[in-house]
Amino acid sequence: MALSLILLVVLFAPSGSAQMDEATCLSIDKSVLVYGTPSDECRELLEDLATACGEFITCALNNSKPMCLCEACLHEYEVLNETHSNILENSSGKSSPRCKDLLFRGDGVGVVKNSYDFAVSLWERARCRCKLAVIWTWYLC
Repeated sequence: MALSLILLVVLFAPSGSAQMDEATCLSIDKSVLVYGTPSDECRELLEDLATACGEFITCALNNSKPMCLCEACLHEYEVLNETHSNILENSSGKSSPRCKDLLFRGDGVGVVKNSYDFAVSLWERARCRCKLAVIWTWYLC
């Protein structure tokens, strides 16, 4: 375990003369954390988002030519966005933090938000909205 931690620090240390100490590597901005325990429904939504994100990224990798990605992964992208919307709309009760706050600001790193944003950025960089609009127009004519 100690060897892998040292290896991790060495692999992700910034280049140049700046050295990162252990405190810097392990520090997180606690001001952005949302504390609380996710409800069962919130945990289920997180699992759904993880599945949807993984399935979309797998599809994108397997269809990495941009036009193929747009056509082949449309369903996975729609499921990803629907799952994300479900999290944004979910409330786990008036007295506890909302599910979206726990998931999107609960870890100080942004794992959930960054994972979703990465998947969306693949779709956007492939310009799928534009390409699919052209395909749908062609099919309708």
